Amino acid sequence: MPINRNSDLFYPDLEFRAKRLSSFLKDSPIEADIVFFIRDYAGFLRSSYIQYIRQGGTETIGTFIGQLSHDTINWTHVAGILETYFPGRVRIVAYEDFFSAPARNLARTFFDGCLSEADCTGLEAIRVNRSPALAITRVARATNAAFQERWKMTPREAGRLTSKLVIRPFEGWLRFGGKSGLNPDLLETLNSRYQEDVKNLCRQ
Repeated sequence: MPINRNSDLFYPDLEFRAKRLSSFLKDSPIEADIVFFIRDYAGFLRSSYIQYIRQGGTETIGTFIGQLSHDTINWTHVAGILETYFPGRVRIVAYEDFFSAPARNLARTFFDGCLSEADCTGLEAIRVNRSPALAITRVARATNAAFQERWKMTPREAGRLTSKLVIRPFEGWLRFGGKSGLNPDLLETLNSRYQEDVKNLCRQ
């Protein structure tokens, strides 16, 4: 997970997981490249928060994100770890660029031209994940807390029921709007950092 409640680091377990995967691939006949999607930080952090709420989380988005050391929110660092364990085999793809033309990008990124764009038609239906508005997320957070306090549900049980009763009915109507839930100064810093990441990392 990119955010661990017991750490202030962004992707705290990445090096451990990359090392294990590298060892597995080294001892197997599988030849694989690593395709890693990056996304604007504000959108990514909000999406991570929604996943946390779906799993029964009860903290506010400010508390959830505030635990992170902001200097570690950095795709360049993540890409560097991946390149260390998979040298010459890492492809960094901008999330929004990929979904702007999924059939073409699927053929190019995952099949190296072995399948044409025409072969991948029908995949234009792919859409980015929808996220409910922050107002709905606040209701979901309070619902998680109520389920856990009054009915003694586990966080996972509460999250599943909240997703079904609160989040899913609204996610088709509402998206995150202009309010990101992030400090404006931090948001500006992260936006600038992301533009540099895309320029330096996404060269396919």
